[in-house]
Amino acid sequence: MAPDKNSWQIVGTDINSDAIRPIYLVTGEEAFLVDHCLRNLRRAIFPQGDNTPDYMLYDFTDQARPNLDIAQLAQDASVPPFMAPRRLIIIKRSGVWSGAGRTEELLNLIESLDDLSAVVIFSEEKVDRRQRKLMTALENKGRLVDCKRQSAAELRSWVSQYGKHLGLQIDNSAAYSLI
Repeated sequence: MAPDKNSWQIVGTDINSDAIRPIYLVTGEEAFLVDHCLRNLRRAIFPQGDNTPDYMLYDFTDQARPNLDIAQLAQDASVPPFMAPRRLIIIKRSGVWSGAGRTEELLNLIESLDDLSAVVIFSEEKVDRRQRKLMTALENKGRLVDCKRQSAAELRSWVSQYGKHLGLQIDNSAAYSLI
């Protein structure tokens, strides 16, 4: 069964089909899944490790009033990669997607991104999805990834699959005891 187009699982589909998009907006209340998506994209872009000048992190987690310079971000994304096939820029909790005040700047950023030079990932707690023009531009060029809380059945399935990935066989009762 194919994952929902906004599910966190779509990131794995993009990676496996070598179709990583130029922009991702990862949001949701499940912090583990948000980190899982960020880590998997980082590993896919930098299989040798992210200790490279082609990796940038803007982390506004501890700032009461984050102030992301979107024009500078667009400029950073336009710089050709140096030691990797693509640049990766991760922006955590910038707040720019939670209101309508920066819509035009974000639209310009999305339009400026190409498929070859950089991947920009926003990790946001809150997203105002009522901004149709912005959401449409994002979905056309990138992905909105929703990391919502998982049901017990979804978690059990994930634990079993992850166990297989590690070479372990985990039965249902053991999987349920881990969630």
